Amino acid sequence: FRRLFGTLYFDMAGFEGGMNAVKCALTTIEPNRILFGTDYPYNFHTDGKEVARYIRDIRELDLSRDEINGMLGGNAARILG
Repeated sequence: FRRLFGTLYFDMAGFEGGMNAVKCALTTIEPNRILFGTDYPYNFHTDGKEVARYIRDIRELDLSRDEINGMLGGNAARILG
């Protein structure tokens, strides 16, 4: 499993665990392996406020600008080309 773990990517889709889940994930997963996601069209937060708050909270994490920008779209752009 350890050998394969470094080849996996993880998404932040869904808000059930909120920032506690993101912070927990970051204790084991490198930020460059995390991708932003919303679970659309299965998102029950239709007004966008929850997504906006989630993005704001991610931007406030104690990470470098490059790591945050990667998590919010740069990582996905890199792997999808």
